[in-house]
Parts: sequence; structure tokens; C-alpha cells
Amino acid sequence: MLSKYLSHWLISYFILWFLGYIFNINIIIKYINPYYISIVSFVGYALLLSYYIFIKKYKYEYSLLFIKIVTHTLPLILSYYLIKDKNKYALNNLIVIVIAYLIYTIYINRNIYNTYFSNKPPTNWKDYFNLCKGSEGKYIPFCFLFKDT
Repeated sequence: MLSKYLSHWLISYFILWFLGYIFNINIIIKYINPYYISIVSFVGYALLLSYYIFIKKYKYEYSLLFIKIVTHTLPLILSYYLIKDKNKYALNNLIVIVIAYLIYTIYINRNIYNTYFSNKPPTNWKDYFNLCKGSEGKYIPFCFLFKDT
């Protein structure tokens, strides 16, 4: 299954572009532009993390927090330095991926409020792995790698 988190969709899209960039796949480099996607992912995560830490008072394990911050910041940094025409197709790409995500959330019977504000996110690795083992694990990023651990 795909992730229930928009940022995972955005980061996966960035990874697709980055692989195209590394291997010089012209069709990917020409039509996929993750610059706005990287901005939305970074800003959205920064706002959400601020809400979790300062309003909800969640305490994160530092290593998990570090990984999450890096995975949401690195695409923006790389996009900024590697993309020559930052505006070409960027808005189209963002709109398409957000619409696809919204359709998927309807398909899996989720909504944005419950995903981000009702359910507490994992704040340490133990919570993350326990979440992966449960029924929600199929909607959590990278849980498929840890299904049998």
C-alpha cells in the first residue's frame, strides 16, 4: 500500500526525479520538476512538527527526529541547487501529486484531519516499529521493510 502521509508521496516523487537526474533520464528530467513539491514538503512538515512539539508537547527521540528532518529538508536543498528552471512544470507536478494523494485518501477511507491531528505520530523508534506491526503499518512509510522484525 501507499503511505497515508502526503510528505511521503512528495519525497517519493522527488526520489524518482533524483534518480532520473543521476542516471540522466531525459524524459524524467524534462517533465518532472519537484521544486515546489520540495518546498511544500519542507514547509508543511516544519509547521506540523512545530504543532506537535510546541502545542501538543510531544517529545521525540532525537535520532528519529533527525531522520525525519533530514528527509524533509534534503529534497529542498538538492532541488534548489540542481534544478535549472525551477518553475517549469513545478506547479503542474505539485497539483497532480496532491490530487492523486487526495483521491488515494478517499480510497483508503482516511482524511487529512485524522491522519495528522487525531492520531499521535510515532515519537520514537519503538513506537514506529510497533505501528509497523499493526494494521496501520501498511500506510506508514517504509514499514514494508520491517514487517517481520
